[in-house]
Formats: sequence, structure tokens, C-alpha cells
Amino acid sequence: MEEPSYGNTASNVGMKLSTDDILRIAGTKFIRCFDSQHAADNAPSMMLRHPFESSFYGLSIEETKNVELVELLLSCAARVDCKKFELGSKLLGQCELLCSATGNPVQRVVYYLCQALRERIDKETGRLIVLSLKTVQLTVERFDIDKALMTLNPSLHAYHQNIPFCQLAIFAGIQAIIENVRKAKKVHIIDLGIRSGSHWTVLMQALASSCHESQLELLKITAVGTSARSAIEETGERLLSFAKTMNIPLSFKIVMVPDMSHLKEDLFELDCNETVAVYSSYSLRIFLSEPDQLEHLMKVVRNLNPCVMVLIEMEGNHNSPVFVNRFVEALFFYGTMFDCFETCMERNDPNRMLFEATYCFEAIRNIVATEGEERKIRIVKIDVWRAFFARFGMEELELSPSSIYQANLIADRFPSGTHCNLEINGKCLMMGWKGYRAFELIDSAPRCTKPNTVKVSFGVDFQFTQTSFDKTIFKQIAVTIDMFGGDSRITEIPDVDSDVESKKEKECPISLAAFEILRKYSSGVKKMKRDSVMEEPSCDTTSNEGMKLSTDDILRIAGTRFIQCFDSHHAADQAPFMMLRHPFESSFYGLSIEDTKDVELVEFLLSSAQKVECQQFERGSKLLSHCELLCSATGNPVQRVVYYFCQALRERIDRETGRHIVLSLQSIQQTFQQFNLDEAMVTITATYHAIHQDIPFCQLSIFAGIQAIIENVKEAKKIHIIDLGIRSGSQWTILMQALASSCHESQLELLKITAIGTTSKPAIEETGERLLSFAKTINIPLSFKIVMVSDMSDLKQDLFELDSDEAVAVYSSHVLRSLLPEPDKMESLMKVVRNLDPCVMVVTEMEANHNSPFFVNRFIEALFFYGTLFDCIDFFMERTEPNRMVIEATYCCQAIRNIVAAEGEERKIRNVKIDVWRAFFGRFGMEELELSSSSIYQANLIVDRFSCRTYCTLEMNGKCLVLCWKGTPVLSLSVWRFH
Repeated sequence: MEEPSYGNTASNVGMKLSTDDILRIAGTKFIRCFDSQHAADNAPSMMLRHPFESSFYGLSIEETKNVELVELLLSCAARVDCKKFELGSKLLGQCELLCSATGNPVQRVVYYLCQALRERIDKETGRLIVLSLKTVQLTVERFDIDKALMTLNPSLHAYHQNIPFCQLAIFAGIQAIIENVRKAKKVHIIDLGIRSGSHWTVLMQALASSCHESQLELLKITAVGTSARSAIEETGERLLSFAKTMNIPLSFKIVMVPDMSHLKEDLFELDCNETVAVYSSYSLRIFLSEPDQLEHLMKVVRNLNPCVMVLIEMEGNHNSPVFVNRFVEALFFYGTMFDCFETCMERNDPNRMLFEATYCFEAIRNIVATEGEERKIRIVKIDVWRAFFARFGMEELELSPSSIYQANLIADRFPSGTHCNLEINGKCLMMGWKGYRAFELIDSAPRCTKPNTVKVSFGVDFQFTQTSFDKTIFKQIAVTIDMFGGDSRITEIPDVDSDVESKKEKECPISLAAFEILRKYSSGVKKMKRDSVMEEPSCDTTSNEGMKLSTDDILRIAGTRFIQCFDSHHAADQAPFMMLRHPFESSFYGLSIEDTKDVELVEFLLSSAQKVECQQFERGSKLLSHCELLCSATGNPVQRVVYYFCQALRERIDRETGRHIVLSLQSIQQTFQQFNLDEAMVTITATYHAIHQDIPFCQLSIFAGIQAIIENVKEAKKIHIIDLGIRSGSQWTILMQALASSCHESQLELLKITAIGTTSKPAIEETGERLLSFAKTINIPLSFKIVMVSDMSDLKQDLFELDSDEAVAVYSSHVLRSLLPEPDKMESLMKVVRNLDPCVMVVTEMEANHNSPFFVNRFIEALFFYGTLFDCIDFFMERTEPNRMVIEATYCCQAIRNIVAAEGEERKIRNVKIDVWRAFFGRFGMEELELSSSSIYQANLIVDRFSCRTYCTLEMNGKCLVLCWKGTPVLSLSVWRFH
């Protein structure tokens, strides 16, 4: 999107750039702000030349230092490339003072690149004795990456456990093999680099759990190796032992050769009745420096005539003959990897430190410090592999929906899974981190056509270049599957004024409409997150290790099992004793022990709600008691949301049964007003500040909405803002900042803000004083006025003191929903707004449907909505954070209690979705405006600054911007004007 013209209205508060963002900013500044000599020689003293430059880039103090650090590193690399080693060494000395192996990801990746650059400088200048090729090879072998991967050491285990890419590639690749050997009685797997062999336990689990088990006569695994025979033998023993426990007939064989030029077809002892599959995981890249061996290997593979060959490789370009090209590519690639490690593993985790200091550093050292035959790390991209395989008559196969499903399933199970991007490049699956492609998976097979005779040589220094600093952030176009089935139809939303209790829907065990809602949520497909739906695969090869379901996933699985596994009466009566009926059922759903308990807890809650709906209060109360024993206000998000729904259900049961005295309408209203959500938002408390500081949705809607106002009043000399619910007024400080930093400042004669209120006048006056004080500091001519009315029916046009030459804008943030129980007041308000003839009206509301007249419908909608909110809060705030507890125990609890326990006029929380608002606004001649690219830019800017880029998503519903968390809509922002 193009950058807006009216300043950068995004604040740095509570936001964090990714490592990739830091590298891009540093790279952009390096190549744009200096010519080559100036950048190299003067960069250390001129990283951020203007005091406002860091603000322009949206950088915090730490991020500014990181950008400067990367610029120093790039300047050093440029000097080394120009053979100016003395100046390069001085710059490197400054870098070494600022970076650390235990700092943030930027500091760590710079630390290891500095070490590699230092070695290169020392080699070039003769400050260390240049080793002979033989000695260098012996040195490299002291930590050989491929040999190290053969053994199950703690750091490697931690990598597989916590970093999603290994499991993503393994499960998708194994699924591809299963589909190509599914009819075979004898299966022969040839692994070109078996390493720990954990992927074959996945294959055996899948075969044992599928229909293949009954017809499988023999599974043969042949491991090809050139070294580390004892480690391969240990791998074989582990696999044979595992196969025995799974009743899989396994034969394991090792083919050891001094190098791949000695590999022969007859070493594999092929059987004419067996189906052959070849598996290569990070194996071919090691032969790029020895093209003759790679050629020979591929000829042998072709002669084996496998039904399928699965290839997994890094998606990088570290094979350029030009040092500085490799350096930049490695910087971005390993910067992405270190960012991934930071998200998935604790900074002080010894395994993370060991992995970076050995596996990553050895690769960086080899790419940066070595040349010629010494350089063994020569990763190339998929286009290079395609050209190479074509020479051997190989045809790339379409990766099946089931394989893509497996990859999505893994990504969704990891806590960091939504940072993983899955993209199809032709027929190849690309796996990336925050938009940067890191790994590739290819499914290929020999074809009968004549092999391509055009020579495509990798050579010792094959070059496949990519423009530096211009790496596109690819949008996630990953495809998921409707894992749980179910009906995806959208339930009809009742009118805003409909609140009649229908006794017809009280028929047991649960209303049809409620089933439809539950099916909609249980479908497993988040409509606003994924684009396509595929059928479910037959073999679920997913392991539970290292994965954690989101709150939304838990609710969907529980809802699915509630409506699918039992008939209505059975589900209600027997659910407490039959949550997981078969010992393998939790494995089928991909559940850990904690996830299984959470699913059961939600099923108890749904069963209790069903009993309450059917007026079976005694049974409902028993189920609720069981829930109350298992949930907690301090547990995980599922336990916490269930805890507050239990409280609300208990209150509803007590009201219905008369176990406590039912309060009169007046008393209930007084009780509700003890903590009024809207009034609480007027004052700036620590909790309110935490909501704005740590959770992105408030800032997202504010910045995008303010940008929309700016664009509609940009030519006015007098601006009149009418705020229907000003609360803390922080949104208007942003408006004033934007006006002050734009060309509007010179022509602005007056900014008027009129706040409408029905209560809390002292708090609104305090807000006005803060705004007037702020306006004074930035020279904005501000007038602040309060219009207090007993209720909205008393609001009149003449209370606003309009000026004929001022541009009027109306701002409504979470205000209109509070008037849904009082349609007459809503009508009166909208008529007044229409008569004010504003040039624009900005509306922000919750994107939810909590206005159904039927209790159980509201219950299900609210459960999924607040489950999503609790998941979001859990991501951004520590579980022991006092403000988090206050937010959930007050704001969220009161809303849940009102939605679930109250009826009629007591029920004040009546959120509706954008379609309802559209129909309502249409009655007053209002036209919805297209949200501009600048407004969307502002929203994206906030998303990019918070550490939640792929968790928090922005979607367009018509002309309305919908803010989502993990695909579930949370807020809507729409812009309107009158015809």
C-alpha cells in the first residue's frame, strides 16, 4: 500500500519490529541514503542523521540501535568486498562491541556474522596462516553439520520439538509417500540421508493406523551413507524396535559407500514386487560442490525407477560466487532463522544457544569466510533444482490436499504456528517464517519422456542471484481442510429490536438454530483466514509432540464432538463419562494431555448449557459443579473462559430456580452499574492503559479511523469533531499529532471537539482538560465542549453550536451497541446525526452476534467470541499479570454475565455484526464509504509493529475493515456519510 500523506500516526508504544523488518530498514537506509564510498566510510557516525528519523521509521530506542548495528555490519562487508581490510576491521571492531551471542535476534545474528567476517579478513590479510585444503577439511569435520544431525542430542531434540519446520516438512512429505505406496504390499524406502530416522516412525504410525496394515507384507528401509556408520546402525536399531511395538514387518539395511560415485543400483537388493520411494532431506545440497557425484547419484536414482521421490531443502541462495551477494543472502536467511528461534525457544535456553553456536554458526562461517572447494554450504532455490531434475526425466508432482493438510495441521498446533507461512510455488510447497521463504518440499517422479539433454551445471560457483534488500513479504495462501466437517451456513441474525423469548425453541435437547451455530464454529475452517477447503485425508500422521492447540481449536473440537459423537439425549446425559471413548481418540484429534482435558471441560460446559436451555436445572447444576472443579480464573485461556461462563450459568440457574431472591429490574440495573463497561472506559486506570498498551485492537481501530477522518476534512480550516462516547479521548491526541505534522497545520483555524455524555461528567471534563493541555503543547487551536443529556432522546441539533463553514465529523466507538435495547433512543440519535450533515461518520463496534433472543444461541456465540479474546489476552499479557486478571474479571466477566444470565431489559450487551448495522444505517440514507489505502496502511502499520503479524489479521467485508484474531472476527471499522 502507498504511504499516506498525513504523517505517520502510529505510535511506538507496545510494538516490536521483527528481525526481518530491522534488516530491511537497515538495508534500505544503507543503499538509499549514501553513495557507495560515503556509506562505507561515514556510516558509523551518520546512521540516523536527523533526530526525527527514528520516529519516521517507527523505531523504538532498541530498534534504532539494532538498525545502526546492521548498517555497521553492511558497511564492514562492503569494505571487505572492496579489499579495504583495515577500514573493514575498524568497523567490525565497533560491531563486536555492540553485538552478543545472548542478546536479541539481531544482535545474535550480527555476532556470528562478525566472527565469520573476522575470519575472512584474517585469511585475506595473512593474520592467520591460511590452512591447506586438507587441513581445512579436517577443521570443518570437527563439527560437521550433517554428521551432527545423525545423533539424537538434546539441542537437536529441542529443535525438532520447538521449531515447526522440521515437523511441517516431515508430515507433509510422509503423507506424499503414503499416497503413492498405498496399494503396495511391499514398500521399499531409500533414504539418502537418514540422520535420526524419526520421520520413519511417523510413517510406521500412519501405516499401523490405516487400512494399509492388513495388506502390508514388508516395509524395507535402506539408508545410504558415506560416513558415521555406527550412528546409522543405532538409528536402524531404534526403528526396528519401534516397528516391533507397532507390529510393522520392517527390514533395515545400510548401503555404505566412500562417496556417491561408488553407488550402484545392485547394492539395493530390489524386489520386482516392491514399490520404491526415495526420500532426500537436506541431502542433495551437500553435493553441489561435487557435481560429478550429484550427477552419478541422480542416474542411480533414475535407474531405481521409484514411484515417488520426496525432496526437502533449504530455500535460499548461498551459492553465488560473489562474496557480498552471499553475505546479504545469508544475513536475511539466518536473521529469519534467529527470529524464529527467539519466538519458539526461551532466550536463555541452553539448547537454543548451542544450536545457534554450532549448527548455525558453522553454516554462516562456511558461507562467509570460505571460497572454492572449502565452501560446502551451497544452498540453492527451487528453480535451480527444477532445471537440474528435468535433465533426468523427472516430473514434478502436484502436492496433494492431504499433504498440505498435514503441513497446516502442524502449523496450527504450534503456539508460533501462525508465524509460519505455507505457499505453493508451482507444485512445490514453500515453508516460510513471517513471509520469508526458508524451506521447500518437492514431490517428484520419473517420467517416460526422453530426458532433457540440455546441460544445467551447478559448478563450483553457480550463481542464482536475487535483488538485495527487496525481499517480498509473501502473503499466506496456505490451504486448510474442514477437519471436523459440519455445516458452514451462516445463521441469520435477528433484528436489533427483536427480543421476544420463543418457547418453541425450548424443545429438548437443543434448538436447531443452536446446532447450526455450533456446526458453523466447529467446521474447523476459519472463513476469513483461509481461502480454500479440501477434503480430509485418510491418514492423520500428526504427532502431539511440541504442539499446543489454540483456544478456538479447543472450542471447535469440543463443539464437533458434542454434536457428532452423541445423539442429543445421549450427549446430554452421558457426556461426563464418555468424553474420549477410545484410547486412540485423543491421538486422532491431535490432542496433548492438557488439550484433552480442556476439550472435556468445554464439553461439560456445553452439556450444562443444554440442560439449562431444556429447563433441566438439576442435571445442569451437577454438570456445572463438575466444570467448576476443573476450571480456574488463573489457568490457561480455556480454563479461564469456562470459569466465567460457569459463574454466569450458575447465576442463570439460581434465577430460574429461585434459589436466591430474583432482583427487581431497578436493583439489577443498580448492580450492573456498580461496574458499567462504558463508564469504566472514561477514566484512565492502569488496566485501561494496559488494554491500549499491550493489545493491538484498540490502536488498530483508532489509527485507521482517525486516518479516515483526516482524509475527509483535509481541506477544511475549521473542523468540528462530535464524539458520541469520548471515554479517555486518546484518539484525539493522535488526530492532533497527525494534523500538527501535516500541511494542514498552516491552514487550520480551529479544531472543535464536542463530547456527548449521559453520565460521568467529571470524567469527561478531565478528558477535556487533558486534550486542551496537549493541544497547547503542539500549537493546535482547540475548543472542547460537553453536551450532557439525561438520555439520547433528549439530544437536539441546536446543542452543538454549529458553524456554517466548519467540516463536521462524527466518531462512534463502541457506543451504538449500548443503545440496542432502547431502539427509540437509537432512532432519535441517528436523526440528530443526520441533521448535523457530517462529511463522515466513523463507526467501530464488536464484530459479534450477542443479540439473539434465544439463550443457547447467545451462549455459543459468546463462548467462541470470548474464547478468542482470552486467547488474545493470553498471548500479549503474562498469566500472572494483575491487569490481565482485572480485565478478565471485570470487563469480560460483566459482559459474559450479562449475555448469559440476563434477559429482557436487563440485557445490555447486545453486539451485532456489520450486516445488521448496514441494514440499520440504510434506513437513514447513509452510504458506506470505501476505506482508503491510507487507513488500511495505518492498520497494517500497527499490526507490523506488534509481535503478532500473522495472529492479528485484517480482512475486508465489503467496504468495512474487520480485525481478526487467528481468523476469528473481533472488531469492525466502517466509514459512512449521508446521501
